[in-house]
Amino acid sequence: MMSAERLGLEYWIRWQVPVCALIFILPTLVALRLAKTRFNKQPLHSSDLWIPCWRNLNPLWLLSFRASAFASMAFMLYQVLLVLGGAFSFYFYTQWTFALVTLYFALATILSICSWMLDVLKEIFSWRRRDG
Repeated sequence: MMSAERLGLEYWIRWQVPVCALIFILPTLVALRLAKTRFNKQPLHSSDLWIPCWRNLNPLWLLSFRASAFASMAFMLYQVLLVLGGAFSFYFYTQWTFALVTLYFALATILSICSWMLDVLKEIFSWRRRDG
């Protein structure tokens, strides 16, 4: 048990507190700066959600990565649910986080599939217009 004096000013002036604060503050500032320069240069488009930043990479690679990440994470979550006895496993915060990341990859996979299918349909109809 912590004594009452450890919770006072002595606790906050220890060297670990500023180090932990910097661990959160520095990446946040870097991300905000990068986001600000990105948004000032060019607006975001709906295709930015599923097209990789590296233009030479085929979007199907991103789709396959998202799908394989979702499948492996869903399988691991299923195994954890079996071992820990169902919904009790969500008593732990880490399981909630893992489940939410799995949900993210599921939604990202669906988004990639829909966007890829729209591009395929655009190409098919553009070929018909050229031929006909």
